[in-house]
Amino acid sequence: MAKYTGNSLTNLGKDLLARAVIGGESLTFTKVELGKGVPAGDPEELTQLVETFKTLSITSTAKLEGGSYRVRTAFSNAGITEDTYLREIGVFARGEDGVEILYSYCYTNTPDLIPAEGAGVLERVEDVITYISNAANVNAVIDQSKVYATIKDLTEGLAGKEDKFDKNSGFNLDKTDNAEIDSSILLATAKAVKKAWDKAMEALGFTNTNKAAILNNTEQIENLIVQMPATIPKEKVGTYYALELPTGVTPATHRVLGIADRGSSLSSLAVYKQYLSGNYIYVRSYLVVGSTPPSTDLGVDISFVKI
Repeated sequence: MAKYTGNSLTNLGKDLLARAVIGGESLTFTKVELGKGVPAGDPEELTQLVETFKTLSITSTAKLEGGSYRVRTAFSNAGITEDTYLREIGVFARGEDGVEILYSYCYTNTPDLIPAEGAGVLERVEDVITYISNAANVNAVIDQSKVYATIKDLTEGLAGKEDKFDKNSGFNLDKTDNAEIDSSILLATAKAVKKAWDKAMEALGFTNTNKAAILNNTEQIENLIVQMPATIPKEKVGTYYALELPTGVTPATHRVLGIADRGSSLSSLAVYKQYLSGNYIYVRSYLVVGSTPPSTDLGVDISFVKI
């Protein structure tokens, strides 16, 4: 097994981390690259791997103690045509500017040999530990179409799962349609709830018969009132103006319930007076003292009620 010389932040990685810690910028890990090259100078100066031979998608991440951050990938030798030594690993990330950089880099002098695909299938999990200090907004690009759960992922996931439902929880209680049972170990069905609701409505008097009567009474009340829209010419303000009564409305059968102004300023009118005579209603509008006569005709709604 290869022993790597630490996963060091590159200079670009240090700059991005500083922006994340000090400025609160979002830090997003994007991918991991495997390489077979040998760095000639200071690894912190690198902006890419010396010689990349495999790019891996990130399958999961986790914050660790002490500001460390685990980036997990699933690796296979698919597509590798010749035996290759795995000497370098690079973790890539980007900030809010969208520029992807080599964030951290590690190298080994005792590399593992990755056999060519033709020699047999090789699959394994690579956990790369990098550093994020106390950066608050850290995430990773995880393409669900390109990753799968490893045994290690499943083991960790199962370790954190919730316990099964308690036998006496709501999910496992026996059910009943009876709305009259007083029990804390039975779960009422929708049918039982409906029965209880109907009984409550019946107790309040809201039976189907009563509801029909209420609706009928409402219709009867509405039929007692007759609405009549009308227009009073502006030059008739201050005098009685005759309007023909609606069909079925007579002084003997109806009285005026009210007159409502429609579309003009009420501030210029003190009150409407009216009386019924023959087939007409005579309406007079009074101006408020000192107000200006209206410049347009008056729209009114006259309501009549049966007597």
